[in-house]
Amino acid sequence: MMKKTKKYPSKIAKLVKVLEKLKKEDQGEEKVSQIINQWQQETQTQIARAITVIPLTSEELNQIEKRLSLILNEPVLVINEINKNILGGLKIITGSKIIDSSLAHLLNQYQEKIKEFND
Repeated sequence: MMKKTKKYPSKIAKLVKVLEKLKKEDQGEEKVSQIINQWQQETQTQIARAITVIPLTSEELNQIEKRLSLILNEPVLVINEINKNILGGLKIITGSKIIDSSLAHLLNQYQEKIKEFND
């Protein structure tokens, strides 16, 4: 699911279709990164992937876009990806930056702390 902006609706719709198709292919992740980088350069807009277990609402996507735009000091377009493996919470990826507050990440952190404590 992706929030369309008024500025690039047709380009965004095309981008989403290409990204969805590439996800299904082998080595699709590498191609997705290449397309995202090219699109970002052409539109001067940063793309952020918001990974959740359930779809975000338009209002939630809008709030994330506003906050990331302030943090990064540039326009941001948020694409919502659904991934049941994160168990809950939110993981945001933009460029090389990752904000991971997913339940899976937190459980892994706790598991590491328990291992350290037992060693």
